[in-house]
Amino acid sequence: MHKYLFKYVTKGFDCARSKILPNSALSNSSSETVNEIDNYLEFRYVTPNEATWRLLEFDIHYRDPSVERLPVHLPFENNVIYSEDDNLEEVIEDPNNMITKLTAWLEANSQHPLARQYTYIEFPEYFTWHSNSNSKYWDFRRGSRRIGRIAHVSPCQGEPYYLHLLLHIVKGPTSFAEIRTISGHEYPTYRAACEALGLLGDDQEWSNALRDAAQWAMPYQLRQLFVTILLFCEVTNPRRIFDEHVSKMSEDAPHRLNRNPGHINNTMADMYLSSYTLNELDKLLRDAGYCLSHFSLPVPNDLGSISTQNRLLLDEISYNIPIMTIASNDYISRLNNNQKGVFDAIYDSVMGDRGRTFFDYGYGGTGKTFLWTTLLYSVRSQGKIALAVASSGIASLLLPGGRTSHSRFKIPLDIAQNSVCSIKKNTHLAELIQKTFLIIWDEAPVNHRYCFEALDRTLRDILSETNQNSENRQFGGMTVVLGGDFRQTLPVIPNASKQQILRSCIVNSYLWKECTLLQLTENMRLKSGNISTSEREELSTFAEWLLRVGNGTELSVPRPNEASGSFIEIPQSLLLPPDCRNLDGLISFVYNSDSDPANITSYLCDRAILAPTNEVVSKINSTMTAQLAGTEISYYSSDSIDDATANH
Repeated sequence: MHKYLFKYVTKGFDCARSKILPNSALSNSSSETVNEIDNYLEFRYVTPNEATWRLLEFDIHYRDPSVERLPVHLPFENNVIYSEDDNLEEVIEDPNNMITKLTAWLEANSQHPLARQYTYIEFPEYFTWHSNSNSKYWDFRRGSRRIGRIAHVSPCQGEPYYLHLLLHIVKGPTSFAEIRTISGHEYPTYRAACEALGLLGDDQEWSNALRDAAQWAMPYQLRQLFVTILLFCEVTNPRRIFDEHVSKMSEDAPHRLNRNPGHINNTMADMYLSSYTLNELDKLLRDAGYCLSHFSLPVPNDLGSISTQNRLLLDEISYNIPIMTIASNDYISRLNNNQKGVFDAIYDSVMGDRGRTFFDYGYGGTGKTFLWTTLLYSVRSQGKIALAVASSGIASLLLPGGRTSHSRFKIPLDIAQNSVCSIKKNTHLAELIQKTFLIIWDEAPVNHRYCFEALDRTLRDILSETNQNSENRQFGGMTVVLGGDFRQTLPVIPNASKQQILRSCIVNSYLWKECTLLQLTENMRLKSGNISTSEREELSTFAEWLLRVGNGTELSVPRPNEASGSFIEIPQSLLLPPDCRNLDGLISFVYNSDSDPANITSYLCDRAILAPTNEVVSKINSTMTAQLAGTEISYYSSDSIDDATANH
């Protein structure tokens, strides 16, 4: 009443503008230069009744009862006030900045048993908040009455909102974990605790809204409506509503898939529908400043964002996941301890996105191909892309989904020190590489080191489109596994010296410094159950002799007029009789002229003669061709390769 009385009694202007002039200035005021800033003062006019009110020290404004504003925040997410001149490190290290009214309330509950009978909002009625530069704490109230009011928290904020609901009910907690502990059970989130207390609704009205809209709205309109409900409505369980209406919100996805029916299986189609819808929802939420994880929705895999025109990518994601999982578990169970250690190191790098480079070194029979197959099945069973390449076409056929390295990565045939792969950005192959998690390169010692360096430069460039740190990481931060045996064939360079061949090996590349060497040492072929004991002993003896030759530890045989260590003795069991050590004897031994096989195709496929030079190959072919009955037919092939890359 007093407020309105004085309002109307003193109604009118309460400001005045005055000009103060000296006496000397009154006579020549007409010629004086006017300076409004210097000559004018603006001040408030105080009426007599207000002046009397202030002189008597009556309250101008007051509220009864007074209100204590109570903040809400998650652990270590409280606001900190500091000036621009403060040292940020000192601000962070100041323990006083970690104390808020909420954390001090938890501390007071642990110190005062009497405080545990009040909720956070009731606490200011019985305790007083003290805050100064040295300490912040709650103490028993001894003055006037005060009530508490918790700061508003929007439902869109997620966990802080559910914490806000619990603070109105929970009494006497001593930690944030106790706030979400209901009937002795600690729930993982504040939202779960609210559901246990029945504080949340069943979202039926939002579900009905989507169901009604599905009768006339297009799928993209349903997705927009779903995002609107998430942003502006109090949705209890967004995941439940999404699972209920995902089929309606993704009705346009099958049309995209039907463009490439040959690359689709049922498992892929089901995964694509969900991932595509989540990916579209994520775009809408990010436009509003949010993301899927903020509403506890699952994160889509790469399947939902791919182009259905990219057949390279569709080929790599069209594997049957359940079958891959079964095969992966079967292969892993058959790994020996040596293989299991190598598998774990590589698999950990892929799943942890560590981007390490490995070289798996093992002689023939140690199970390198079996290990590659296990890794490919395991990674692909997780819905991730793994590329398998080899240096030769025959070796690539032994790997699931294998290709030659030049075919897959467009490596130039005329490789040079600064070469790069012929892969352009924003192409289907570039998109495939950007979504790849693992590259396995078998028989790597056969390739020139420039091939690996070209791939390294290309991956750094392509992957930097999605991750800026990729430019400074080997192979762009992708896990790459190289494998092979340096005892076998090294890079083939025409007319090159031994030193030139050794310099072209990968061990002399800058990539080798960051390459982790893994080694397989257990011969798995000797453990096959299809060979007899005598055959196993014979193979074991041959394998040991072959390793000694490869390692250079086999005893040399002195020869007159020859350098020491140039010759070794071959076991007699591996040699033909002395009278058969000629070309005719070799052909007769490999292809027994007296035998008449029932299946000539299988007979010929099981036999071959390995020759060191093309000259010897021609001589053998001429000799054997002369022994064949029938008409001779010649098939000609090119003895040089034409580089069909874009640069030529």
